[in-house]
Amino acid sequence: MKAFLRLMGGVCVVWKLSVQALSETYKIVSTARKRSLTMDDERLVINTFRFSMSGFPLRLLHIQKNTEKTTCNSRVTRKQGLRRFKSIFWWFFTTKIFIKKWWELSRRRSFSSQNGADGNEAMMWRRLPRRKLLAVTHSGKALRALKPYSLYLITLKILFCVCLAHARQSSSPEAAHGVALSTDSVKPIQIGDTVPETLWHMPLQMVKAGQEGSTTVKLNNYRGKLIILDFWATWCTVCLASFPKIDSLQQRFSNEVKILLVNASESADRVRARLPLKRRTMTVDMVYEKEVLRRSFPFRSIPHHIWIGSDGKVVAITSGNNTDTRSIRSYLNEQKIALPTKVDLQDFDPKTPLWLEGNGRHLDKLTGYAYVMRYIPGIPNSFQKEVDSLGRLRSIRTGNRSIADLYSILVGGLEWYNNPFNQANRIILETKKPAALQLPKDKARWDDWKREHYYVYEMSVPENYQGDGADLMRQDLERYFPYTGKLEDRSVPCLVLSTNKRHNDSRTKAEKPRVLKQGSSLALINQPLEVLIRILQKQLKALNLPIMSEQTRSFNLNLTLNMETTSLNQLNRELAAYGLVLKKQKRKIPMLVIRDKEVKQ
Repeated sequence: MKAFLRLMGGVCVVWKLSVQALSETYKIVSTARKRSLTMDDERLVINTFRFSMSGFPLRLLHIQKNTEKTTCNSRVTRKQGLRRFKSIFWWFFTTKIFIKKWWELSRRRSFSSQNGADGNEAMMWRRLPRRKLLAVTHSGKALRALKPYSLYLITLKILFCVCLAHARQSSSPEAAHGVALSTDSVKPIQIGDTVPETLWHMPLQMVKAGQEGSTTVKLNNYRGKLIILDFWATWCTVCLASFPKIDSLQQRFSNEVKILLVNASESADRVRARLPLKRRTMTVDMVYEKEVLRRSFPFRSIPHHIWIGSDGKVVAITSGNNTDTRSIRSYLNEQKIALPTKVDLQDFDPKTPLWLEGNGRHLDKLTGYAYVMRYIPGIPNSFQKEVDSLGRLRSIRTGNRSIADLYSILVGGLEWYNNPFNQANRIILETKKPAALQLPKDKARWDDWKREHYYVYEMSVPENYQGDGADLMRQDLERYFPYTGKLEDRSVPCLVLSTNKRHNDSRTKAEKPRVLKQGSSLALINQPLEVLIRILQKQLKALNLPIMSEQTRSFNLNLTLNMETTSLNQLNRELAAYGLVLKKQKRKIPMLVIRDKEVKQ
C-alpha cells in the first residue's frame, strides 16, 4: 500500500511539473506572437538536442540566427524567450534529480526490509556508493521497480520535446507573419514609404459587410489594388455621415479599390450595438481593435485616410473629404495623386496654452488676442498703446492696474495720461462691495490690497481691424469682471475755473511752449489751459473735487505758481494776478459710473 501511495505521489509530482513546463512554453509562444512580427526573416534553428538517462545532459549544441531585417524590439524578445527556455531546462533537471533521489532512497529501504537487515545494516546500505547499489539492485524485483522510474523520465522528456517543437514551429517565418506587432517598436509610415511585409501579413479582425460574426483577413489579400484605410469611430459624426459616400465608392471601384473602415479603439460588439442598421446595408468591410495600424499611421483627429498604392507604397495621407470619385479616377489613370496632406501634431499638448505650446511654435499664426492676469510683482502700473503709421490701433497693455483704472482708460479714449477720469473724484461707485474698487484709506494695507485687486490687461487687434478698440476692450472687461462702467452726466460739487474783469490774455505764440520748475515755483510758458487745470487738480487733491473750465474755447497762457500752495484761498490770490479765479459750484458733468453686473436669471 505504501509503495502504491509513493508511486501515485511521484506521478502527481511529474504531472504537475509537466503542466508547469507546458504552460511556461505557451507563455513564450504568446510573447513571441506579440513582439516578433517585425522580423522579416528571423528564425531560431535548434539543431541538436542530446538526451541522456543518467546525468545532466540535455545539451543545446547550437542556436543559429539568420537575420535580414529586425526591429529594436526583436533582440529583446529573443533574450526574454531564451531566459524562459532556460527556466524550463532547470525545471526539467530539478524534476529528474528529484525522481532519481526518491527512487534510490526507496530502493535502499526496500532492499533493507526484504533482506531483514537491522538498523546498522540499513545504514550500511544507505552509505553504499551509487555504482555498487545499482549493481546489487539490478536483479529481479529491483528491475521491476526500475520500470516506474524509467516511465516517469521518458514521459517527462516526451512532453518537454513536444513543447519545444511547438515553440520552434511558432517562431518560424511562416508563423511570424501571423503574430502581432509590438506597439512599442512600430515606426510611423510616411508618404512615399513602402508598407513592410509584416504589416501586409498581419491578421486583421474583420466583420464582413452584411454578415454576423468576424473573420481574419490580411492586407496582402488586396495587394495590387488601391487600398484606402478609413480610420473612424462611432462618436465621430463626420465619419458616420461619410459612410454612404464611402459605400458607393467601394461599389463603383470594387475591382480596382479596396476600402477598409478601421476602428482602432472600439470592439465589434460596441460598433454593432451603435450601428446595427447601417452596418447591415453597407458593402465596406470593417476592421476592429488593431492598435498596430494606428501606431503605423498615427493621427489625432478623424476621419483619417491612408492611400496605399498598387506598388505597396503610401501615396497619400489626407482627410475624409478628399476621398471622392475624381481623386480615385485620377490615381487609377495616372498612378499618382496630389492631395492635401493631413498634418497631425503627435506631440501636441492640449493642456498647454497655445502661445506656450511647443515652445511658442504657433506664435507666427497669432492674429489677435486679449487676456487678463492677476497682479504681477515687480512690474510698474504702466500703460502702453501702440498704433501703426496710419494711426490705427494695434495693441494696448497695462501694468498692474485696478478695475476702476481699466474702466477709466476705456471711457477716457483708451488713454491714461491727460485722462480726466483717472482721478477718484471723477468716479462714482454704485456697487455692493466698493472696497474692491478703490484703495483703502489706511496706507499700511495698500500692498495687500494691490496683490488682491490689481490686474494686468493686454489686447492685440487683428491687422484688418478698423475701429478704435473701445468696443473690444469693453467686451473683455465685462467678460472677465462682474462690473459695467459707462459715462453719465451727474450733478456734483466741483471747482470751476473762470476769468475776472482783470483777465489779461497773455498768449505768446512766438515763444516755445515749455514748463520750467525752479525750487517751489512752476512757470508755464505758452501752455494751454488744460495743463493748468491738471496742475491745479494735483495741488488741490485734498479737496477731492473735480476742476472744470468755464471757458468755451481753449487758449494758451503764461503764469508762475507756487507749488507749495495747497489752500484754495491762497491759490486764488496767485491766480488773481492773471485774471483767473476758482469757485466752488455744483455742475452737471460727465462721471464714470461703475455698477455691479446684472445677473441674468
